[in-house]
Amino acid sequence: MKILVLDNVSDKFVKAIQSTLATFPEYIRKAPVELWLSKTIYDLRPDLDEDKWDGIPMLYNSSNNHIIISEFYRSSVTNRWRKNPEIGAAIAHESGHFFDDKVFGTSCGHKGYFSTDPEREFLRAWQADLSNLKRHPERTGNLDEIFNRHMEGDGFGARETFAELWSNTHGHSALLSYNIQSIRAEWTKCAAIVERLVNTTNFRTPKM
Repeated sequence: MKILVLDNVSDKFVKAIQSTLATFPEYIRKAPVELWLSKTIYDLRPDLDEDKWDGIPMLYNSSNNHIIISEFYRSSVTNRWRKNPEIGAAIAHESGHFFDDKVFGTSCGHKGYFSTDPEREFLRAWQADLSNLKRHPERTGNLDEIFNRHMEGDGFGARETFAELWSNTHGHSALLSYNIQSIRAEWTKCAAIVERLVNTTNFRTPKM
């Protein structure tokens, strides 16, 4: 990942990004996707809904092949600005979107994301796990409503599930602030596929 400082962020934040990225496997560190650093997401993407994106410290942009991680975001609990405490989770989760899209998806001769391709196994696994969760609502009843985004249709839920399982498999959780350490127990079939992809011995990140 090439780190680009495109906004007025602190040196401390840049160093934290650099040191955190260094803890990841080589296939993530050298992934051909740019890592943009900004004070807030909205500062680099004013086209987005400010009310929504003020509260989100990370974003993957497929069309321009970059990840944005912000130094600050607005807490949904206090409505105050706070420093991004989830740098590792941001890198892990958003790199999951990149690998889902560009590595296991389009670079393998397919159109679009691996996780939403009806001809490939992940979407079928996601549908099976989703069906099981709907039969047992008590399994998710005590989880924050943010978990429900993994259950949404139109491809969004499957993509978010893949990215968060990718994050979990690399020891992180983008949902930690919601007291969710992992979603593997709820998405068992999907988790097995992601873990197999991560553990594939002949895994190579393509040049782009």
